[in-house]
Amino acid sequence: MFLRDRAPDVIEALWHGLVLVTTRVSCEFMAELVAFDEIVLRMRLGELGQNRITMKFEYWRHSARRRRDGGARRATSRLHATRRRTGGSSPRTLLSCAQALKEYATG
Repeated sequence: MFLRDRAPDVIEALWHGLVLVTTRVSCEFMAELVAFDEIVLRMRLGELGQNRITMKFEYWRHSARRRRDGGARRATSRLHATRRRTGGSSPRTLLSCAQALKEYATG
């Protein structure tokens, strides 16, 4: 939904050879989640390079039943943008996506 709403040209580019490759992912366990816990997901821009994007996520438990809100997970995901070509691939810059992500920058 993010790309559809904020960088629709990236979706169009995906149909024409653009590839978003996950090159790194990590998740830190902080607290147990159980069935029916409500989760709030917070997204931040961690790093923005010429053809890479690192996003940071926090998963927070929010449950009126348990009356204990708190962090449950921290995660990081790094994507590289590349374009498929015959015989290989080449890095691609995602200007519209970078602009849309700036509102999520930490700092």
